[in-house]
This record gives sequence, C-alpha cells and structure tokens, in this order.
Amino acid sequence: MMLRKHKGLVAGVLLLILAVILSVCWWYYHGYVEWCLFALNLVPGTLVLGVHWLTSRLAKAGRMRWSAVARGVGIAVTLSVLFFVWGFNKWGWWTGHVEAVHRYEAVLRHGYCAPYASHFPARIPDEATDVQFHYHPSFWQGGSNLQLGYNLPHSSVQAVMKKHLAHAKQVTDGNKLDSSDEKDRLPTTYFYVGPRSGDGRLPPDFKLLVLDAESDPPGGDWNNGHSAGVAISLTRNEVIYWADNW
Repeated sequence: MMLRKHKGLVAGVLLLILAVILSVCWWYYHGYVEWCLFALNLVPGTLVLGVHWLTSRLAKAGRMRWSAVARGVGIAVTLSVLFFVWGFNKWGWWTGHVEAVHRYEAVLRHGYCAPYASHFPARIPDEATDVQFHYHPSFWQGGSNLQLGYNLPHSSVQAVMKKHLAHAKQVTDGNKLDSSDEKDRLPTTYFYVGPRSGDGRLPPDFKLLVLDAESDPPGGDWNNGHSAGVAISLTRNEVIYWADNW
C-alpha cells in the first residue's frame, strides 16, 4: 500500500538512477563527460518527481479532480520527454565530432578507434605546436575516425619517420586518392586536420605510411574495413596520425 501510494516518487528516483548510469556508460565508452547530455538525462526523473509532488499537494487539498488531471498530463509529457531523451541518447548526440585537444587522451583510451590506434602517442609531446585533433565516433552502422596532427622540431619528425617507416605496409604521396581503386593500393583516409584540400587530401610533400589496413571480412572488398597510419612531411615538420574504421 505504501509503495503504491508513493509509486511516483519511486519511479522518479529510478529514472534519476538510470540517468546517472547512462551518463557513466557514456563516459566509459567515449572517454569524457558530456554535461549537456547528463542534464538532459535527468529531466524525465525530475519531471516525474515534480508531478508526484504536485498531485500529492492537490490530493491533500481535496482537489482530487485537479490531481487526476495533473497526473494524466504529467504522464503524457513524461512519456514524450522519455522518447525524446531515448532518441537523443541513441541517435542524436554522438553524431557530432570532437575537436577539443584536452579530450585526446580520454578518447584514445575509450574511443571506437582505440583498437586501431596503437601507433598514436599516449600523450601529446610537450614540444608539439599547432596541435589539431579530430574524432568522429561511430554512429549506428557508420564508421569512426580519429586523427591527431602537430608540428615538431625537424629532428623529432625524422625520428617519427624512422620509427614507422620500418613497419609501413605502403608508402604513398599525400595527394593520392583515399580509396583502394587500384589493385594493390591500400586505403588511407580523408584528412580533417593539417593542410588538407577540400577533398581531404594532403599536399604531395607528405608521405602517407599505411601501418595497418584490412577489409572486413578479410580478403573481401573495401566496403567495410579499417586503415591506420601516419602522414609525415619533412618539409613542413608536421606529423598526422590517423585511424579509420568503416
């Protein structure tokens, strides 16, 4: 009887707990807290608690008819808001991309591209300048893309080139096409950082070192797959890491 009397209170508390759980899951899988989404997730539970408080006050005042009306309207509004919040969690928020450099380390640990980003630096070097970061999380059946670019002293760029050149499966110029439209060419990526052109290519002074690329399923066409590597320009003293999964 007591639970039935306070079912609105119980439902509101449970929705608030669910909101916290959703936000923690977001942080775990995406590597950072999206405070606007967290606040949005709290709305249904807060709304239910508000309706419970209002209907209880009206009932105590003997205004049972108004209490019933408030309850009906509150349920309708809450269900509508729940549907909106669910849709926003599922489809809305992570269709956008992240470019905030301070989120790099968290995204590298938890982002969708993490399995293909082992060649990325664990942290941005102190000597790096003009740092650019781009991360586009996976959406529905879509792919994800992770890129980090910056300038380094010439000797450091040479060291990066020497380190990765020995493991490169393919080396091409920066203005080569992204797709594997030639028989033995591995796909690279469309670049979102660095001095790229409108079609996502880098200038020809860049060398694209493909460190890993495989279709899904292996041996199939490149409609699905992944590519990972590093683009290096000794002329510009610039390094761009990429990991692309589609």
